[in-house]
Amino acid sequence: MYDHASTSHGQPCLPVESGTGCIGSYGPTIHTDFLMSITAQQLHFILDHEFTLDELRDIQSHGMSGGVSGFIYSSELRDCWDKHEDVIMDYLDGFCDDNFGQSAMSYIAEQLSDDDKFWTMQQLIEYAIWMYVELRADEIVNTVEGNW
Repeated sequence: MYDHASTSHGQPCLPVESGTGCIGSYGPTIHTDFLMSITAQQLHFILDHEFTLDELRDIQSHGMSGGVSGFIYSSELRDCWDKHEDVIMDYLDGFCDDNFGQSAMSYIAEQLSDDDKFWTMQQLIEYAIWMYVELRADEIVNTVEGNW
């Protein structure tokens, strides 16, 4: 599988594509023990944003309010809403109906009213997006880790 040739330092290295020589003979050395320790991070996508499992665990543990790249600024959130409103509200309607016996819009309005009687549509949009991402992050982490 690997060429057991070594560099001038005596370290094992990978063969050059032609099979003649060794990567690292005259340049950077790629050691086989290093290659064996590399694991690829699987990416998960929510609303066209990619997340590693560790990032999803952070969202699961701390929520979105601490600031998650791509979901901070009102303009980013509005663009996301304009593109994904149907997906977000369909998912949240199902979740809210199953768990609270009401629509997502009613549930979110109720939550916002607990904090401030005079909330804006932008606040509702932001709450809906954050709720969606938090629920999806929880779902993905639990599925990957076998907690379902």
